[in-house]
Amino acid sequence: MNEAERFLPKELLSRASKRGNEYAWRWNDILHVASAAEKAGFACAGGQAQFRSPDGTVTVNWSSFAPKGKRVNETRDQYVIRSWKETRRICHGLFTDEPTIAEGKKIFRSIQETVQQDILPRETLWFVLYFHSTESRREIHGIREELGFSSPDREPRRTRKGRLARFMDGILGRLQGRTDETE
Repeated sequence: MNEAERFLPKELLSRASKRGNEYAWRWNDILHVASAAEKAGFACAGGQAQFRSPDGTVTVNWSSFAPKGKRVNETRDQYVIRSWKETRRICHGLFTDEPTIAEGKKIFRSIQETVQQDILPRETLWFVLYFHSTESRREIHGIREELGFSSPDREPRRTRKGRLARFMDGILGRLQGRTDETE
């Protein structure tokens, strides 16, 4: 399951363009996605602007973006809010940037065709967003210790405690490889 599928309402997922495991939204939906992600405690880990049409996808290489990482003195909630504030600003800047749209006209044949059909290139501009859970590995380990969990190998599989220990280890496994700004 994709991170977005874990917390975004079905209505927002239905308005997205999904290619592979990546969801992308138009500018008008970014505000709603940011609001839902903030409420769920997910920061924006970055994204990229893409021109999408039925013919394919073109990513303008220089249009990838990422908000600044979590600051040392910043709370998790402050980081989540700031990451989406920066993301909204960046996406709006790309959406209103005439050179970005001009680049799309040059490189994407179907955009040139849609311009002749009175569809603006901005209608084919989508923003892929990547989400970052702000739970740190240290917090997960702390929760396990507070609950008195030992290694999942030591807990019987059929006990509630054993199932929870395995579940938490699954979360830790997913978090491995991600950077943790608090460590």
